[in-house]
Amino acid sequence: MAHLDARFDLTRLREHAFELDPRYVTNVLVDAMADIGVTRVSLGVQDLSAHVQKAIGRIQPFSVVQQAIEMIREAGINEINIDLMYGLPNQSTQDVQRTAMLVHGLEPRRLAVFGYAHVPWLKRHQRLLDESSLPALAERFEQAAAVREILTSLGYAPIGLDHFANPLDSLAIAARARRLRRNFQGYTTDDAAALIGFGTSAIGRLPQGFIQNASDMASYSQAIKSNRFATVRGLALSTDDRIRARIIEELMCHLSCDVGAVLDEYNHGQESFEREFQALLPFVADGYVRIEGNRISVYECGRPYLRLIAATFDEYLPNSHARHSVAV
Repeated sequence: MAHLDARFDLTRLREHAFELDPRYVTNVLVDAMADIGVTRVSLGVQDLSAHVQKAIGRIQPFSVVQQAIEMIREAGINEINIDLMYGLPNQSTQDVQRTAMLVHGLEPRRLAVFGYAHVPWLKRHQRLLDESSLPALAERFEQAAAVREILTSLGYAPIGLDHFANPLDSLAIAARARRLRRNFQGYTTDDAAALIGFGTSAIGRLPQGFIQNASDMASYSQAIKSNRFATVRGLALSTDDRIRARIIEELMCHLSCDVGAVLDEYNHGQESFEREFQALLPFVADGYVRIEGNRISVYECGRPYLRLIAATFDEYLPNSHARHSVAV
C-alpha cells in the first residue's frame, strides 16, 4: 500500500476492501489495515458445523469467527461481509440453516452464499475429499433454498444470484436504483471501465477487453524485474461480445433486460437473438421467465436459475470444452 500510495492519489478512494481468513486475524493485522484505510472486510466462514469443517479440513469454531469480527470492529472497520457455502461434504440442510442463523447474530452488512464447486480436474487439492459425502443435486437445491428463505425472512435483501445485503448497505441501494454491476469478481457498486489486477494469474479488464498475468511466480517475477508487463494472454472484445455481456449483466443484476434497448444503444438493431429467445421458452413454460416483445423478465421464483437463464446469451459457453460444476 505504501508503494501504491506513493504513485497514485488515493485520497478519493471510496472503498478499500480486504478478504481475510478468520483463523489468522490478529489485533496487529486489523490495526495495520485500519492505518492504511481499509473500510470493508470479507470473511470466509463457509459452514459452522464441526463435522463439515472436519470434512473440508478447515477448523474454525464460531468463537473464532466472532472474535475476529470483534477485533475488526474495534479497529474501526464496520463494513463486514461474510461468505457462506452449501453443497459441502457431509453438509445437511439443517447445517446451512444453523450457520445462517449464527452468522446473522454477527450483524454482517453483506452475505455471499456460494455453491461448492467440486472440480478436482481443475483444483487438485479437492481430490482429497470423499466424493460420496457430497450432497446430491436435489440436496444442494434444498440447501440453497433454505438459506435463501432464512436470510430474506431476517430482512436481508436478495441481490442478483447469490448475494444478500442489509437494506441500508450500498449494494442493496445500488440494486434498488438499477446501478448494480457485475464483473468476473462478482456483484459490485463499482462502475469503473478499468479493473487492474496485480500479481500472479490476476485478471484485468480494460475498455478494449480482458488481460491475464502469468500464473506462475517465476515468470511473473522475471517479467517485473525486467521492467516488462507480466501479461501472458488477452481477449479483445467485439461489438457482439459487448452486447451479450451487457444483456447478461442486466439479467444477473436486475432480473430483467430490454434487449431491444441494448441493441439500439450499440446501433446494432439488425441482431434479433432469435435463437436465444427460443432457448428461453422452457423457462417461460415453467413460469420462471416472462417475455414481452424484446423485454425479458425473471420472476422471483426464477432467481435460483438465473445463471442458466443468462447463459443462453453466452456465445462461448456452447463451444467450450471445459468441464464446470453444476449451476445450482
